[in-house]
Amino acid sequence: MPIFNESYHTWDGYLKERPGTWFVIAKTGVKLAWTKGLIFILIFSIIPFFVGAVKIFLFSKVQDVGIMTPQIKKIVEDVSFFYDFLKGQMFYLILISIFTGAGLIARDRKNKSFGFYFSKPVSFWDYVAGKFFITGAYGFLVTGAPALVLFIIKVLISRDASFLSNYYYLFFSILGSSILSVITMSSVVLAFSAVAQNVRTAAIFFFTFLILPDILRKIFSNVPFIGVFSLTALLKQAQAYIFNVQTPYGFSDISMITAILLILLLSLVILKLKVRTTEVVS
Repeated sequence: MPIFNESYHTWDGYLKERPGTWFVIAKTGVKLAWTKGLIFILIFSIIPFFVGAVKIFLFSKVQDVGIMTPQIKKIVEDVSFFYDFLKGQMFYLILISIFTGAGLIARDRKNKSFGFYFSKPVSFWDYVAGKFFITGAYGFLVTGAPALVLFIIKVLISRDASFLSNYYYLFFSILGSSILSVITMSSVVLAFSAVAQNVRTAAIFFFTFLILPDILRKIFSNVPFIGVFSLTALLKQAQAYIFNVQTPYGFSDISMITAILLILLLSLVILKLKVRTTEVVS
């Protein structure tokens, strides 16, 4: 008599996904990314922060002695001070994105690790969220975190509460601008990492995607609409829109918003196509 008729029973249950699995991926990736190269980038990225802090301190001293000119006031009293700081940090955000994000999915594809990940109760969203957090956390560390600290320093060092009462919205502008930049940059670098077979190829694809449209934008500067094809131009335009300062480029805000949404959507589609879960049959 066949064995299955007497004692063998198939399992009729299902794997239950655990909500914390993405955090395990993220925590491990953050630790692995903490290398000498990353520390070197972070050290250089903090130099503009110290320069900004010194400017704020000197401004407070000038204000105390009553020496005030429009030029001095614009250094840190104007909204553009924080916008310019975040715009300058875009370079470090690009470096961090390449260093931490280019190999996150490319290595898994090369080593055929998807079967290992998805043989556990890990979904597509767990996997992507964990990888996204790695590059996003370090990206925010060089953009939003130092800018928010500068804002807090400015509030604490002010003689009265006038700055906070007049510019309280800057906290949300800094936070929103940083989050948008980090989300967009991280999404794009992960998409290229999913397409490429190795880290170097992913880094080259990502760098070319950033630099080539920016070069074309400068060559054809008399055609403002070309700027919507440059990711860095889009993000700087979005930051200016959020801070409510004069936008640096000639294309419209609607074009900017549409282009960023399309980039995010395309990145998600690429990840969906390239990151395939593996069904484990018992």
